[in-house]
Amino acid sequence: MIIRFGSIFWPLICCLAYAALFAIWPGFAGMELPGWLRPAASADVKWFLLLGYAGFGIVLLAAMARLFLLHSFHWLRIMMVLFGALLAFLQSLVFSVRHSLALPMELWLMAVLGLAAIAMLVRVLPSRLAYFWLGRDRWE
Repeated sequence: MIIRFGSIFWPLICCLAYAALFAIWPGFAGMELPGWLRPAASADVKWFLLLGYAGFGIVLLAAMARLFLLHSFHWLRIMMVLFGALLAFLQSLVFSVRHSLALPMELWLMAVLGLAAIAMLVRVLPSRLAYFWLGRDRWE
């Protein structure tokens, strides 16, 4: 079995991007939870999550496209949103348990919206750019 460089590189970058979402989030890296985050999230935090998970979705979709070569792009986009939503839920669950807050569903939905925007972006990109991003030779 031949292991290609892309099949190891992209999942590693994906794990690092997810770890970065935890590391730069206020209150996770040992920092005190700011007052503007309690009890409701401000618009800045919502945009942060939307853009952060959109960036994570770019890397996650590229990693999944290189790992699951035999699956169609339709399947990959759906699985990227589902898996990313699960990871976003995990982050909100850890956040709420650590700070004894109610589960921030609003923040989770913003993260899922960022992932969904990337899943839709693949459909409107020029095919040459989508080929390069997803590491495929042809569009299905």
